[in-house]
Amino acid sequence: MKPALTLLSVMIVAFSFGFALRAAEETSTEDSNFLQSFADLSRQQRELGKLAKQRAFRSDIRDYGKTLAKDHKDMEETVQQLANNQGLLVAVKPEPGEHSSAWDRISKLGGDEFDRAILEQAVADHELAIRLLSEESKSGQNSKIKTFASEALASEKLHLERAQSLQRGPAVPESTQKTQFERPANPQTR
Repeated sequence: MKPALTLLSVMIVAFSFGFALRAAEETSTEDSNFLQSFADLSRQQRELGKLAKQRAFRSDIRDYGKTLAKDHKDMEETVQQLANNQGLLVAVKPEPGEHSSAWDRISKLGGDEFDRAILEQAVADHELAIRLLSEESKSGQNSKIKTFASEALASEKLHLERAQSLQRGPAVPESTQKTQFERPANPQTR
């Protein structure tokens, strides 16, 4: 009975090792690097959103910041869970990272200047995120990470479109639109 039990134990260990090895082979260095890069960028976008929510002059930009903060918090949690499921470690960096000079500059601004700067940074960050996600969704090796990249790509495109729309200015409320004909300043009469 002992030899059979030992053989069964060896088979279970070998199967488990093979399964773990196969899972590790599916997650390439590029996939792992993508997850880390996207986690960093998403964290920066979340922090940017929190800053916009707190300090933006325009209420529509504050609302956008609230959306960014929530969506990117959710994305970070998804990336962390995906990495954990793949046996990868994604480091959480608390500081603004490579954007620290931009972060410092933006945080010192106020009013319209702050709004313009935060939207410029949001556009740049989302353009970078879209490039990262597009590349991973096309050439990633791990199917689960590729699926995540494809799904996150749609959200990042919407964030980019909204930032670009906000850059063009606030929507004019109907109550402030011109509704009456105005006579020209120098009407020509016959």
